[in-house]
Amino acid sequence: DLSAVSQLESMSSTFQLAPHTYAVPMEMHKESRQKLVERLSKVSNIQKNGLVFLEGGKSVYHHDTDRELLFRQESCFQYLFGVSEPDCYAAMHVGTGRTVLFFPRLPAEYAVWMGHIPTPEELLQRYGVDEVRFVDEMKEWLAAQNPPVLYVNYGLNSDSGSHFKLPHFDGIEGFTTDKDVLHPELMECRVIKSKKELELMKYVNGISAEAHKAVM
Repeated sequence: DLSAVSQLESMSSTFQLAPHTYAVPMEMHKESRQKLVERLSKVSNIQKNGLVFLEGGKSVYHHDTDRELLFRQESCFQYLFGVSEPDCYAAMHVGTGRTVLFFPRLPAEYAVWMGHIPTPEELLQRYGVDEVRFVDEMKEWLAAQNPPVLYVNYGLNSDSGSHFKLPHFDGIEGFTTDKDVLHPELMECRVIKSKKELELMKYVNGISAEAHKAVM
C-alpha cells in the first residue's frame, strides 16, 4: 500500500541541499497542511468535499534561449508541500487533508542532461503525500473526484502589491472555483510559525549572521 508507505516515510523524509546542511523534515509541511485543514473546517459554508487546488512555480527560460533561470518555488506551494520541482500542481481534500501531487511527465531522454528522473513512487516517498500522479492525468483525476468546488489561492500580497496568480490548466473552466475563501485562511496559517519552522529559521539566521561576521 503506497499510501501506508508514504505515511511512514513522511515521518523521516527530509530535504537537504548537501549532506552537511540542515535537514528540513517533510513532516513540517504535513503539519502546515493539517493547520490549514483545521482552519478551513471552521469557515462557515465550507464545502467539506471540495478540494484546495494550487499551482506551483513555473520554469522560466532566459529570454529566447533554452536555458532555464534558477527556479524558486511559489511560496504557498513551498509552505504546504515542500516541492522543489517546477511546473507542478496539488490537490488537497478539504475535509480530510488527503493530498495528491501532480508532476510533469518528462521524456526519458531528459535523463541525459538532468540525471535520474524520479519515479512517482520515489516522489511519493520524498514528499510524504498520499498520492502522486502526472500532470497529464490531472484533468481526468479531478473529474473523477467530482468536487463541488476548487478552492484556489487569490489575493493581494500587502508587501509587494502583487496579486497571487490564479491556477490554470486546459479544462479548469469546467470546474467551479472559489477564489475568496482560501487566501485569508492560508495567510493566517503562515503568520504563526510552528516549532519545526522556528528551528529552520534559527538555522538560516545563524548562517546569515556568520556570513555577515565573515565580511566585516
